[in-house]
Amino acid sequence: MVAQNTSASNNPKQQWGFYAVIPRIIRLRYKHLPFAALWLYQCLKDLCGDQGTCFRTLRTLSQETNISTGTLSTMIRRLHDEGLIHATKKRRGSAGRELWHLSIVDIWAANAEACQQEQQAKESISPEIVQNLNEVPQDCSKFERSPEIVQNLNDTPPDCSKFERDCSKFDVRRKNNEERTVMKKESVAGNLENASGDQEHTHGFSSGAENSPAVNQEQQQQQVYQAIVTRRGYELTSKQEQQRERACVVQLLKQWTPEEIDQLHAYLFEKHKYWSDPERRYAIGAAVILKFGPEVAQVLRASKPPRQQTAKQNPAAFLTPTMIRNRELAARFQNKQRKEQ
Repeated sequence: MVAQNTSASNNPKQQWGFYAVIPRIIRLRYKHLPFAALWLYQCLKDLCGDQGTCFRTLRTLSQETNISTGTLSTMIRRLHDEGLIHATKKRRGSAGRELWHLSIVDIWAANAEACQQEQQAKESISPEIVQNLNEVPQDCSKFERSPEIVQNLNDTPPDCSKFERDCSKFDVRRKNNEERTVMKKESVAGNLENASGDQEHTHGFSSGAENSPAVNQEQQQQQVYQAIVTRRGYELTSKQEQQRERACVVQLLKQWTPEEIDQLHAYLFEKHKYWSDPERRYAIGAAVILKFGPEVAQVLRASKPPRQQTAKQNPAAFLTPTMIRNRELAARFQNKQRKEQ
């Protein structure tokens, strides 16, 4: 880069080939980019060097940056659209591999302008508008300054009734009708779970999502959303796309539990004939799970091995030769008695 050559000429004693310089404007003006895109830009600054250009296949670039090939295809286009890099896909020869020609755009002039604007914004803050919080305001009344109106929160309020004081003791307080109803339902549900503990379950899939009163619905939605983002490797940047994905998460939770949704996502990611492809698996979101979920759930139910039935044991297999001989003699004796009669 030009800026690196200039810095190297001004400071000849420093070894400029052992690190890359990132413009500060990346931190100031590109906060909307996902983390994978910012990390890819830093890696490209290091790989391109002073020439500002490098030639890589997706597989080689994935090994050097530790980013999946599917994410690289998305983030390279994202950086190109933002004007931070120039990216062109070319092929070496008629049967050669496709290479990405990647070059860094010179944004040092824009970086200097952004830094100057930030410095001017900091200097424009007047120290007169900053109020010292330790000082008492001069225009406050005597009533506001009086410490007598401050009530110690640890003291019992003087004007509360005996019933209110009893309610404050949560360990011994009386329970109202609503709480009794909830506790009764929880105890009945616990007994039903214990009674049905010996029943068989196929991959934990049920006809509908189980509603647990102890788990907050919003926490379940956030848990499922974060699990999808973690396995995919990146979060959607558009607010509209995020809203659509969260709406699909709500629909998923109406049909399955978070553990079942994670099993569906894992099957699509690793074993599905279409979505397990490395070029497609990183595009799996809540909408894909919602669409292919019933089909995958059916496959997971059928994949459980059948129950092995124990064969009925033949009682004759446990007879000793002496016992068999005694049976034959008894049968002959009975036949002889019948003939005599």
